[in-house]
Amino acid sequence: MNRKCSARRTSRPARRRTPRSDLVVALRMVALWSLAVCVAFAVVSRHTRAAALGYEIRELKRELKLLQSENQRLRCEVARLASPQRISAIAMGKLGMKPPGTIRVAERVPLLADAAEPAAGTLVGRPSSLRAAIRWIVAALFELRQAQARRR
Repeated sequence: MNRKCSARRTSRPARRRTPRSDLVVALRMVALWSLAVCVAFAVVSRHTRAAALGYEIRELKRELKLLQSENQRLRCEVARLASPQRISAIAMGKLGMKPPGTIRVAERVPLLADAAEPAAGTLVGRPSSLRAAIRWIVAALFELRQAQARRR
């Protein structure tokens, strides 16, 4: 009996290769190769894109340096053109302007020294009606003329 059992175990029938099983194996190989080609294409595509971006970054850095140097040159030119000495030379030479002389400052002369306190809500020294405005202007002119006469 032992013989029968051992004979059965070792005597399995060999698998037969059928055209269908060959087709399945071939399709699996094609699928694996297709997957490998797709992965290789993706890797090459990534490296190509990385290289292109590297070139673009290098070009942009070069352009940035050029723009920074031009910006610095323009800032220097603005500083040169806005210098007070240059503006003064152009004003006196081309435009015929003259340097300012002594500066005169007018003193504020009280118009009515003995005037009573103004009413609440009115401005100090300003007239509140047309008649008062005319009096105020006449008095201001009169006092201005007297002040000029005193200075002479």
